[in-house]
Amino acid sequence: MAMVFTMVSETQEWLNSRYEKELREREEEERRRIQEAEEAEMNQFEGTKVNVQNFMEWKLKFDAEMAIKRRSILEKEKELIGNKLTGRELFTRDTTLNESDLKFLEEEEVTIDESLFADVDELDLNDDEEEDDDE
Repeated sequence: MAMVFTMVSETQEWLNSRYEKELREREEEERRRIQEAEEAEMNQFEGTKVNVQNFMEWKLKFDAEMAIKRRSILEKEKELIGNKLTGRELFTRDTTLNESDLKFLEEEEVTIDESLFADVDELDLNDDEEEDDDE
């Protein structure tokens, strides 16, 4: 009977040690998996270190891309509008328009037609204010 007890005890000890070993391995694997996921997440936020040279290279590429996009947008707008220039385009391309308003500023004498303002006294501008005060 003592021999059966010894064998059962040894078997239980072996099973318990095997179970604990397996449990530790699973916990270690889970810890390692979590740590790798955290490292991958942290690496996601790390990028190329920015210095003047890297920034200037990026800026040149970015400006080139934006110029291409602007050209394509302008071409699409021209197709929609036709070849008709907008006011801004006219102003920026035709320099004579810059000087056209200067002619009005150079004229010394400004004439005012006072007959346009002669009937101002006859207008009932104060009637509206009096009605608002009564309410």
